[in-house]
Amino acid sequence: LHLIHTLSLHDALPISSQAEVDTKYASCTEIEGRINIATNYTGRFYLPNVTTITGGLYTKFIYQENSYGEYPPTPLLTSIEVPDLNDTSGIGIHAVPGLKTISFPSLTALSGSINVVGIEDCYLDFPSLTNTEYLTITGNMTRYCYISHTANIVYSF
Repeated sequence: LHLIHTLSLHDALPISSQAEVDTKYASCTEIEGRINIATNYTGRFYLPNVTTITGGLYTKFIYQENSYGEYPPTPLLTSIEVPDLNDTSGIGIHAVPGLKTISFPSLTALSGSINVVGIEDCYLDFPSLTNTEYLTITGNMTRYCYISHTANIVYSF
């Protein structure tokens, strides 16, 4: 099943619970558009069977006219696991202090960038990643899975 979203990048409705993920994306393998994780999301975000997300996966961003905008905290999100994703345009995870795992084991390429910012003791898992425009990781990371040494990636820690 191919699910199509027609909202703009900043207007995509945020997902608030695992039950909503399960209902909205059941049987989907490709998602056209962006997935935003709401600031009130609690527990594990788990999205199996999806191989492509054209607009990327992000924690909630508040766009403000005449400003850069902001990423409000998502304090109760504990993990982001998308086991079958191969391709997306970007990943942006910001201000999630309770996050313990970020796992994209099948992800090989991004047309944009990965930004993991303001995360504390979290395990990062991108073992198949070989190509992305830019990778930024800031915070108190103590554990992460290697990223291929043959990867075409610009790192920023």
